[in-house]
Amino acid sequence: MPEQLPSRPANGQDVNPPSDVEAPDASYQLRDTNLAAYEEMIQRLRELRDQYEVSEKLLGMLRKAQFQREQTLKQIDKGITTMERFSKEIERMVKEEIERRSNAHEGLREWIEAIDRIQGKKDSDESSAEAEE
Repeated sequence: MPEQLPSRPANGQDVNPPSDVEAPDASYQLRDTNLAAYEEMIQRLRELRDQYEVSEKLLGMLRKAQFQREQTLKQIDKGITTMERFSKEIERMVKEEIERRSNAHEGLREWIEAIDRIQGKKDSDESSAEAEE
């Protein structure tokens, strides 16, 4: 709130004598104009300060969000690396299992062939025994 100037100076004389009541002194008009301008500037500076404080808070929030984003990306990269490692391990295990089963099938095939040979020999022995009878 602007300071009110006294209507009388310290020496006790009227600043606005009765004949000048209708026409205020130019210095008082200038003072009132300057005070209004100063008040307006002060208000504008307060608004700018408030905007600056809000901007600072938003900037802090953005920095925090950026940091969290970077941390999240690092975690995602770690997850991808881990998944790639697991994928390679699973692929290796599947290949080993396929190889093991293939070897087992090969062993079974050899057993079946051996059984067929024995069976074939037995069948041929039986047929020759029948032929002799």
